[in-house]
Amino acid sequence: MAFPREAVEDRLILRLIKSKEVTDGGLIIPDTAKTPPSKGIVLAVGPGTVCKHCDLPKQNPPSIGDTVIFPETAGYDY
Repeated sequence: MAFPREAVEDRLILRLIKSKEVTDGGLIIPDTAKTPPSKGIVLAVGPGTVCKHCDLPKQNPPSIGDTVIFPETAGYDY
């Protein structure tokens, strides 16, 4: 299965930014205490959707190369 390089509708394709394994103070974070990444770099932006009420196009605000923060439960992993 090929990786889709184009986003559809109002969706984004992100590359996740891995969290640090060692804190600034030198403490090692164990695997059980780590949270899934919630930051990513935008690789592709969909064209947006059309507003149901006014028939005007809605654009996605982020652009390619932006760093975004998202909820841990959002989206799909590929």
